[in-house]
Amino acid sequence: MKYCILFIFLLGFSKTNAQSIFVEYEEILHEDNIINHFDVWITDSISTMIANSDNDRVHLNEVPYLKHKKNGFSYRIEASSVDGIEYHVKDSLHNFKWVLLPDTATILKRKCMSAKTTFRGREYKVFYAPEIPVADGPWKLGGLPGLILEAKTIDGFASWRATKLNLAYKGSYKCQNISKHTYLDWQAYTEAYKKDLEEKIYKIRTNKAFKGAKIKYKVTSLEIFHPETQVNGMEIEID
Repeated sequence: MKYCILFIFLLGFSKTNAQSIFVEYEEILHEDNIINHFDVWITDSISTMIANSDNDRVHLNEVPYLKHKKNGFSYRIEASSVDGIEYHVKDSLHNFKWVLLPDTATILKRKCMSAKTTFRGREYKVFYAPEIPVADGPWKLGGLPGLILEAKTIDGFASWRATKLNLAYKGSYKCQNISKHTYLDWQAYTEAYKKDLEEKIYKIRTNKAFKGAKIKYKVTSLEIFHPETQVNGMEIEID
């Protein structure tokens, strides 16, 4: 694992012969009718994700997400809905408060148990496989006694489902080069996002080409921290 971590910082990718877990997840953003596919590699020290579909909002073949389990942080490229602004965000690995549920399912021939949690404005239900004792999953989700193979937001905003699984992967995988960028912590990111959002709203409100009109402005985001625009949308009257 030291070999992999060295390359994370210096080169941004790694080749290793150590055994890891490979999962392909299908992500559906139902409100925007977007389907993405992500390849995820999981080791004892890191979890790294790369997009493998042209529809993804981040650039194909870049590594938009890295969970660094040893230092307790995640590193993510956040592609904002506000003018396509791209942020690099350092966030903590969250201690989700899971409530176990009685529902079961079989996913990729693995018997799964279910659980739910609430995180940053949305409620999630997941199915995890206890026979794969890895406390990880798609996106930021994790912390259960088994790999999460399926997840969804209760409000229907997004869902993830594992479509491929290899528990003895020995090939190469990419890691995000965290020394290449300056990362904002979560608070700084949300403040920067809100500032950019306010500037966007001001431009809309003062656009004289649509003087007297009313529009509804809404941005889509999995994590809700500006509910005025991220939930129902904001009514804007053009001055």
